[in-house]
Amino acid sequence: MGKEENKSPQKELTHDSILDPKMKKNDYLKIFKKTATWRNKKAVLFIAKHQFANGKMPLVAIPYKKIGPLNSLYNKTLKSLFKVNSRRLIAEIVFEKGQDGNMTARVVPVEGGLNLDYAEAYGKELFANLKMNFDIKGEQGELDVEDMLEVMKTEEDEKKEQAGEPVEKKKMSPEELAELAETVKQQKRRNARLERMLENVSKFEQMKGREDEVLKKLEEYKQQLESIKIEANADGKISPEEEKQIKELEEAIQLLETELNKERPKIRKLTPVRRKKIEANLTQIEHYLDQVLKTANA
Repeated sequence: MGKEENKSPQKELTHDSILDPKMKKNDYLKIFKKTATWRNKKAVLFIAKHQFANGKMPLVAIPYKKIGPLNSLYNKTLKSLFKVNSRRLIAEIVFEKGQDGNMTARVVPVEGGLNLDYAEAYGKELFANLKMNFDIKGEQGELDVEDMLEVMKTEEDEKKEQAGEPVEKKKMSPEELAELAETVKQQKRRNARLERMLENVSKFEQMKGREDEVLKKLEEYKQQLESIKIEANADGKISPEEEKQIKELEEAIQLLETELNKERPKIRKLTPVRRKKIEANLTQIEHYLDQVLKTANA
């Protein structure tokens, strides 16, 4: 007998394919990242904390052609396959290209109990694999206790979960939960601030002829970015999403600064040789003017 091929057991994403016990997280992502997977798709099924052969993923998305047939399938089949209401959501999805050239997946929830702030946080992380922004209508900037604990999970917990080992649920006092809730809210505020700054940096590229003004603004942004990093580190673990946003903004600022400094008018240094040349030119001009005046007075 020949060796068993080590290939993805599925070629497309469906609710059946993610239930295949052989499917691994990287198998899912390989298909998810293909442009063809999302071509002409206008509906999506989200499942939270889905178990693959090699561990859980915080969020998976399965595309469908239209919301009508998906809604019917959801009520007839999907509810029984994915039994926990708080972990499922069906929605409409559209892909829009922004003025900066970046694509955004915009999602409008239709039915399901998945926390929209959880979907927003992990949807951004998931659709970053497609080099897309992600936006879901209805998110409030708040997460429930279970979702907050999921967001704040340690690397050690993640490794245990991937290895199929039990992860001890954290017990927290009301005070600790309140502090955690505030930490998550601050993180979301920072994320929104970083997004606005990155969007503005892309707009600065169009401000030709105002290089000095833009460079001054970029210097202010660098100072703000430093304060965001200090605040994020003070909160404890920086989420992968926030780390990615910070890196993207740093790279965008550095790239734009380099381009603007190239375009600024360069002041040539007045060397002794250049000074002599200028003086010689001025002498010639003076001599020419003297000749013109003598001719005029003759």
